Amino acid sequence: MEVLDARDLLKSVPAFASLPEDTLSTLAMMAVPRSYTRGAHLVLQGASSGHVFLIVQGNVRVYRVSREGREQVLGWLTSGDMLGLVACFGSPMERSPSHAVAASPVVALVFSCEEFQRVLRRHGDLTFALLHSLADRLKHMSDLVEDLALFSVQQRLAHFLLVHAPEPGASRASTPVWTQSEIAAHLGTVREMVSRGLRSLEALGAVRVERGRIVLLSREKLEAAAR
Repeated sequence: MEVLDARDLLKSVPAFASLPEDTLSTLAMMAVPRSYTRGAHLVLQGASSGHVFLIVQGNVRVYRVSREGREQVLGWLTSGDMLGLVACFGSPMERSPSHAVAASPVVALVFSCEEFQRVLRRHGDLTFALLHSLADRLKHMSDLVEDLALFSVQQRLAHFLLVHAPEPGASRASTPVWTQSEIAAHLGTVREMVSRGLRSLEALGAVRVERGRIVLLSREKLEAAAR
């Protein structure tokens, strides 16, 4: 099994690689490198983990589940993003507001919340790196709220497909396959609404659904549907 070195992992993340050597050394001493297989949860909604995670490699899906069992994807984390800050820096009884699951093999550095807070008080340069991460997350959440409030499901679906749907002829191996349930969770709706939206977009000639995969046929028509 590969031995993961905390200092090397920190230096592989651009936002942290530029930190002074003494800050890197302090972080490396308190960090615990961990590997997660695809599908493994890093954090559970409602749990109190007492840890902060720095994602070094891989992709993490962050989502909430309502009391009715509906899932809403809040975003994706990748190298340089941090997880667990709300529970760490909120009120003493604050718990994780969302689930976080590895969408691919993930390598993360895990810090004790108490130790991480102590280091922040002594190293102002680390505070700036943390604020950068928080600003990115705040911008993403602001965009998500705007999408949910101002755009219809059909428009949000068209936006999603403009980013994720493969062009005709693209290799199946090189493009991820999204189920309608996964798309619904990403858009904050239910599978039936996604299915209805896909039928409408097919009728427009914008996309084609084939063998569980959605293929983009006309970017212009899809852009028109997104407006």
